[in-house]
Amino acid sequence: MQAHIEERYRRSQITHNTYKSHHSTLNKLREYVTWCKRPLRGKAAALPKADPEATLAFASLTYRFSHDFDSWLKTQHGSCTNTRSDRHRNVKAYLELARRDKITFEDPYEYVTNTTVAGQWKPLTLEELAKLEFHYTRLEPGSTHRRILQKFLFSCHCGLRLGNLKAMGQVKVEGQRMRPKPHKTYCYDEKELLLP
Repeated sequence: MQAHIEERYRRSQITHNTYKSHHSTLNKLREYVTWCKRPLRGKAAALPKADPEATLAFASLTYRFSHDFDSWLKTQHGSCTNTRSDRHRNVKAYLELARRDKITFEDPYEYVTNTTVAGQWKPLTLEELAKLEFHYTRLEPGSTHRRILQKFLFSCHCGLRLGNLKAMGQVKVEGQRMRPKPHKTYCYDEKELLLP
């Protein structure tokens, strides 16, 4: 799997964020394999450190793998539904690449439906926003807390996701208007926003 991740990234078939996500899934798979091989199992036992050389044989990919891996992610890591869904989607992508390479194995996801749930975030109320703005004025200029709060307030006023602030250096600014290229909206057209 690691070789495929590296190759796909080198060929620009996946973005840097996708590359990081796939590596994270690979690390979780390694932790899972290491956990399965340990002598003492159960919630009480500490999670072993992932073996970087841990491998998962295609022969061990049975219909139980997807359920066992999902249960492990939920119980041992407390992963939410959407995180587990992303992990499974990544594993399925690389299983499909293995199938294209003519490797035969039982599909552990043949009878599994990948589920997601809507996010549960709630917008700030005007009172909460006012409290944060007041707190911002009380913080020492240049302090870490003030800079973080400054970015958060900027994203609140512009309607940007916090993750989009990383790409602010590439934003086109014309007067009071800016044209960011939002990430995670699956609409790659630039949209125009008014600066506060």
